[in-house]
Amino acid sequence: DDPDGDAANLDVLAALQKDVDAPLLLIVPRFDDAKRLFEQLHVWTAHPEALLLYPDPDSLPYERTPAGDLSARQRMGVLARLSGLDAATSDAYALIVVASLRALRHHTLAMRDLAANSRVLRRGQRVAMHALLEQWLRLGYEPVTLVEEPGQLGHRGGIVDIFPVTSQRPVRIEFFGDEIESLRSFDPATQRSTGEQSAVTVTPPTEVLPERGAQAVACLEA
Repeated sequence: DDPDGDAANLDVLAALQKDVDAPLLLIVPRFDDAKRLFEQLHVWTAHPEALLLYPDPDSLPYERTPAGDLSARQRMGVLARLSGLDAATSDAYALIVVASLRALRHHTLAMRDLAANSRVLRRGQRVAMHALLEQWLRLGYEPVTLVEEPGQLGHRGGIVDIFPVTSQRPVRIEFFGDEIESLRSFDPATQRSTGEQSAVTVTPPTEVLPERGAQAVACLEA
């Protein structure tokens, strides 16, 4: 290995981040290589918030995994950023995505399906609460009394609790009629609010849509 050469390459990649107007994809043979490159780039880039690691899956292609599966959540988060759906971030600089060959070979949700089945909700927005609940249940969110894990959904009166799989904390949505009156993140352990949010993005909870399960298996076996 040539440390000076590696440093020069990293410097070039970091410089490209501010000079290009499209995401950069860095492909390496193995996930260990991806993690090492990701950590090195964190040191060199002036915009680490725009640096993303696309992890290897913990499952086989098209295997249904729990919504709380960490690698699936991270992969969905990267897809949401790439599609511009992540309401919590605004990318002023080019995204750099680091991935292994195995991670890229794994079948995941198509961008068109991700966009068609995701919602960005904002304070003051008018939306039918029951239509939202029906959509999220259809996508595979689990109805529970207390929302504690990613992929869970709760409802009482004019309040909807949901834990988007791409979020660090669940969100409490309070409705006044059909208007979103407030959006608050909360601690799943105490159920207490941890702060207001201006917007939240809710994506499908898994990398395979429930209605596409049979189609996915057929594609895999073809």
